[in-house]
Amino acid sequence: MSIHFMHVRKFNKETGEIDVKGGTTYAFDIDETDGNVVVCYAEARCNDLKQNFCRKIGRQVSEGRYNKGKVNAAVFPAPADGKVLNAVRGFLAGL
Repeated sequence: MSIHFMHVRKFNKETGEIDVKGGTTYAFDIDETDGNVVVCYAEARCNDLKQNFCRKIGRQVSEGRYNKGKVNAAVFPAPADGKVLNAVRGFLAGL
């Protein structure tokens, strides 16, 4: 098992600028079985109004939650192109 991390930031659609407040960091692992992808993930979410986004803190919090078993799981078919990590990142970015 290898834990991966992904940081998602919000951006202003009008200006195209990335918001300094808010954001989400995911700690996740991937398992492929029987043509399916199983993703177990934990998240650390910054408050959109109060907290500046910090990768280091987000990583620490999400990893701590993951290691304590505070995880969510999702199952979906393995992508035909074999790019599992890209599919998982797309899934998490859409949460």
